[in-house]
Amino acid sequence: MVIHTLDRYHLMIVCKYLRTVEDYLNIIFINSKYKEIPAMFHYNPISINKQSKKLFINIESQFIYSRYDDLINGMNNYIVWYGCGLKTVKYYKIYYSLRPIFKRLYLNYTQMKDFHKEQGDIIYYGFSEHIKSINVIDVSNFYGLSRECFKFNNITSVILGHHIREIPPFCFDRCGLKQLDLFLYN
Repeated sequence: MVIHTLDRYHLMIVCKYLRTVEDYLNIIFINSKYKEIPAMFHYNPISINKQSKKLFINIESQFIYSRYDDLINGMNNYIVWYGCGLKTVKYYKIYYSLRPIFKRLYLNYTQMKDFHKEQGDIIYYGFSEHIKSINVIDVSNFYGLSRECFKFNNITSVILGHHIREIPPFCFDRCGLKQLDLFLYN
């Protein structure tokens, strides 16, 4: 019987799926050659707290998985992975003077009109309330749509951009949509 072992690179790939600091410490204790694995990450694969801050010493981009994560000063990028609204965007800009990338930003229609002018900020979009009848909604700068985002809203036409790779279930459920423009997919 042949027993195969993982080298550091392949174990690093496995480590991307671990959830806690204790999991990383257990990997390090398995073999002394694995003690450098956390230093190989240039981002934090788990939430940052006092313990994990010491573990991942070479991160350049901080991933923020919850609003309770500690922020590390001097990072190249801050990427927010948890779903949040416009208040969170303002919070990071005002209190931390940061301009993070938001991967799951939810806005209502009024906020969307003012906010989607900033390229690259909007990832998921969903109505949080019913709106009045709208002829055309342009979501060409958006990177994705949320499930049921136009549901029960009276919309005549929607313009999609090339960033949107899929239309989630029930996205246009009972919205009265008459036209869906995909002309940006040249």
